[in-house]
Amino acid sequence: IDRKQVKVGDQDITLMLWDLEGRDGTRDVSASYVRGAHGIIYVADGTRPETVDQLGELTKVVVDEIGPTPSVVALNKVDLKDDWKISSGQEASAGGEGVHCLKTSAKTGEGVEAAFHWLAQQTVAPKGS
Repeated sequence: IDRKQVKVGDQDITLMLWDLEGRDGTRDVSASYVRGAHGIIYVADGTRPETVDQLGELTKVVVDEIGPTPSVVALNKVDLKDDWKISSGQEASAGGEGVHCLKTSAKTGEGVEAAFHWLAQQTVAPKGS
């Protein structure tokens, strides 16, 4: 568990982060992890296509538990261009309908702040915006 401060306009937003530690599949995702969440960041490994394939199941578990929620998929490891194995079709459909998708790199920081900022904007936006 960690915190992330993000500024949206003149508002300081504190995001509480729960890392599910790269678990494979959805059987280990307890409803208690997502209950009360106002936004979700899913992280998939751009060098492992199966991690993108699992997002569909994971987003269904989340939606079934808490309903439609602002969500972003961070397609991580974009810095490993020679090892990137995600097709443009997988990129476009990662996470499913209504899920924002960004390429990121935890190593270089590329796209990481953009993912947090996008999610924070969505959580403070008036419903229907």
